[in-house]
Amino acid sequence: MNHLSRFILFSAIICLLLPIACMRYSFSGTSLPAHIKSVSIPLFDNLTPKAGLEENIRDKIWQSFQAANIADIKRTDGDALLRLTLTDYINAPDGYDVSGNVRSYKVTLVADVDFFDNKENVSLYKEKITVSGVYNLSGETEETGLNIAIGSLTEIVLNNTLRGF
Repeated sequence: MNHLSRFILFSAIICLLLPIACMRYSFSGTSLPAHIKSVSIPLFDNLTPKAGLEENIRDKIWQSFQAANIADIKRTDGDALLRLTLTDYINAPDGYDVSGNVRSYKVTLVADVDFFDNKENVSLYKEKITVSGVYNLSGETEETGLNIAIGSLTEIVLNNTLRGF
């Protein structure tokens, strides 16, 4: 097979596979074990000095679960329970300029997460998750870094909840 024939064959394969690769991926209600129809996401525990963090994170995770359409999301009495305990919040210098002045900070969140199957009385996954968000002092705030970290935490919790099912 000459180079032109290989190129045409390769191009045809790419053209056939490209639409599949670009399809929008979405979770469905079948992404959890069949007996789990609802997930409780109560207010999380916050052992950090950052007040209100538990509400902000719970709201973001709640929204991501609803957007993924994986189950009915409730505050209590779900077939499964998502527990999260915030154990650490750190806002520390991350980058310096040539003069030694702080240029950026990093917000780090640490959380213990447990996704518990109330029907089978077993933990489906339990994990300590550490995430961070960097923000630049020129034009960004601690809130920027926090929002990046919360976004990462939300994504990891959702993905971990659905993995293996």
